[in-house]
Amino acid sequence: MTSNTLAMIQAYLDGGSGSTMEQIIMKQAYGDIVRLTAERDEARQMYCNAMTDHCEEHEARQIAKEQGWDCYKEDGNA
Repeated sequence: MTSNTLAMIQAYLDGGSGSTMEQIIMKQAYGDIVRLTAERDEARQMYCNAMTDHCEEHEARQIAKEQGWDCYKEDGNA
């Protein structure tokens, strides 16, 4: 969903539509979404790391999977 929203905002900005104020607001929204998504992902990673300290890895992986998180990517870049 986030990538769709970002794509829509980017298309709006690329199209040069709207007033200057709308362009400013959309640019701010784009930046906020990117920043908050990174913060969310970092928080999820911290939670996953804490879970592996307090339970079996397979349990931590199952919790992350149930939440739809990709903390345990197969390529090793968790």
